[in-house]
Amino acid sequence: MEKPLKVAAWSGVGVFVVSIISSLIQQVLIFSGVSMEVARVVGSPFSVVSLGLGILFLYGFVVLAERFDATLLKVMAWIGIVMYSVFLLFAVLGFVFGLAGVSLSPGIIDLSPIEELSEFDFESGDFDGEGFGDFVLGIFVFLIIIWLIIAIPMSIYFILFGVGMLKLKKDVPLAKASAILNIIAGATVVIFVGFFVGFAAYVVEVVMMFKASKKFEKKGSRKRKK
Repeated sequence: MEKPLKVAAWSGVGVFVVSIISSLIQQVLIFSGVSMEVARVVGSPFSVVSLGLGILFLYGFVVLAERFDATLLKVMAWIGIVMYSVFLLFAVLGFVFGLAGVSLSPGIIDLSPIEELSEFDFESGDFDGEGFGDFVLGIFVFLIIIWLIIAIPMSIYFILFGVGMLKLKKDVPLAKASAILNIIAGATVVIFVGFFVGFAAYVVEVVMMFKASKKFEKKGSRKRKK
C-alpha cells in the first residue's frame, strides 16, 4: 500500500458516511412497514463495507506505531483489527444466511417468563406485588451485569489505546488530543458519556490521519527521520 495513512484517513471518513447511509435506509424501510429481519438483511452489506473500512482505518495506527516504535499502540491496533475481522466475518455470514432466510440469532434467551408476565391479569387478586418487584429487580440487575461485561473491556481498550497514542504526541499532529480523548472515553464509557467522547476522539483521529499523511508520506517516504 503506497500511502496507508491517506487510505486510513479516507477509510475513517467512509466509515462515518456508510454508517449514516445504512442507518437512514434501515429507518426508512422500517417506517415503510418492512420487517426488521428484511431491514437487517438490507443493512448487512453496509455493515460489511463499514467494517472493511474500519480495518483499513485501524491499520493506519499500525503504520504510525511501527514508525515511532509505539508498541502498545501497535498491539491495541492489531487487537482492534482482529475484532473487526471477526465482526466482518459474522456480517458476511449474516448477509448470506439472511438472503437464504436463515437466522443466525439462536434462541439463547428464554423469553417465555416475560411472555407469561405480559399475559398476567394484574387486576386479579392473585397479583403478588412483592414478587413482581423482585422480578423487575432481577431483570434490572441482570441488565447491569451484562452491560458491565460489555463496558469494562471497552473501557480498558480505550484507555490502553489512548496511553499508546501518547507515544506519538511529539511527532504526530493531534496525537496528544486523541490520546486524552480516548482515555477520557474509556474512563466514562460505563456511564455512557464515553460514547460521545469516543466519537469526538474518532473525528480527531480522522483529521490526524490526514495531517500525518501530509507530513510523512511525501515522495513515498516510509522511514522515520533521525
